[in-house]
Amino acid sequence: MELQAANISTRARVTTAFRIQFSVLLLLCGWTLAAFSSPPVSEHNAWATAADALGWTSFACGALFRFWSICHIAGRKSQMVVDYGPYALCRNPLYVGTFLIVASETLFLKSAWFALSLVTLVGFYQLIVVPGEEQRLLSRFGAAFHGYASRVPRWIPRFDPRCLAAVEVRDRAAVLSEIQCLIWWMVVPILGYLTCYARALPWWPHYVPGF
Repeated sequence: MELQAANISTRARVTTAFRIQFSVLLLLCGWTLAAFSSPPVSEHNAWATAADALGWTSFACGALFRFWSICHIAGRKSQMVVDYGPYALCRNPLYVGTFLIVASETLFLKSAWFALSLVTLVGFYQLIVVPGEEQRLLSRFGAAFHGYASRVPRWIPRFDPRCLAAVEVRDRAAVLSEIQCLIWWMVVPILGYLTCYARALPWWPHYVPGF
């Protein structure tokens, strides 16, 4: 049993370390294809305006969801199964917030290429990353995590009164670090707008079709 738990922990650590590099590489490939594809729509019509508005909504929701999650999980992650606040709505609110931010870039870029990279990324987390992390949590917390996983959905939030629990910040350094990360996340809309601007220039190369 101890050897099995050690193997699960090792796989989880390897997956966790690998997921960042894979995520960056995948999204970079999607952005490159989007940047050098033909503009699918004009930047000066109602569809483009609606996509930008939805993009900002998705970005704001993702940023707020991540910040809310950090306030509840920081300082508790290795000590207990957190099942209140955003963790009462779904088991992976930090990832959901991140995916919403990345989805906003899809809307800013208006690119199916980048949307394809996002779908692939979500599939990678669904099939590889999260199952490995949940095995590690199950080996550490046992019945407490099993009960939590049986009543709280993995991804799609579902209302639970425990989400209204008051925030008691234990790790202020982690919260401040998240604020800094959210500032860096602002590169997402900036990158989207700059890419769309460059892609519309008459001399910009379009190596792949836009769709």
